[in-house]
This record gives sequence, structure tokens and C-alpha cells, in this order.
Amino acid sequence: MPTVNGRLQGGSGDGRPVAHVQLLGAVRVIRATGERVELPSPSQRRLVALLAIHAGVSLRGQQLCELLGIQSGALRATVSRVRRLVGDDVLHKLMREVDLEEMRLATLGVE
Repeated sequence: MPTVNGRLQGGSGDGRPVAHVQLLGAVRVIRATGERVELPSPSQRRLVALLAIHAGVSLRGQQLCELLGIQSGALRATVSRVRRLVGDDVLHKLMREVDLEEMRLATLGVE
């Protein structure tokens, strides 16, 4: 998983990275093909940077909301926008330890 300018390894077991996350300078995702994915909003850049920094650490949706200073609805919207930009494979690698279902249920008041 990524740290500073780290690689997101593919899930096929071949060890090839699916993308790099650049944290120094402008936060961006660089696909294995070399394509740079610009993240247009500060909330998108903060989310990707936070997930990259906490790679391998289990985070709850509520923790992400607190760290980013946003509500759960805003987090879901930001995740959706990042998914459209970087693709499911990259977002899945970034969020493999994030329990968004727990966040959704907490938002609905379900324990």
C-alpha cells in the first residue's frame, strides 16, 4: 500500500502496481499506464492523501469524517467522485480497510 509516493499493488497477484499516489506537491493518482489523474477538489485530495497515509490501518467511516472534518453524506459524495476519477480498482486498493457500510448504518441510526 502507498506511503509517500507509494504504489498500489494489483489484486491479480502479479505484483504489478495499479497506480501510484503522489503526496509530495500536488496530491494526484498516477495510473500504472502513466496517466495522471488530477483530483479537482480539496476534499478529494484530502481523502486520497489520508487513505494513502493510513494504508494498512483499519479506519471506520466515522473516523474518516472526523479526520476530514466532514459529515458522512459529504464523505459518501467525495468517495463517489473519486471513484469516477480513479476507477474502482484504485479506490478499492485505497479503501480496503475502510468500513463504509458501518458508516452508512451509523448515519441511519442503526447499531
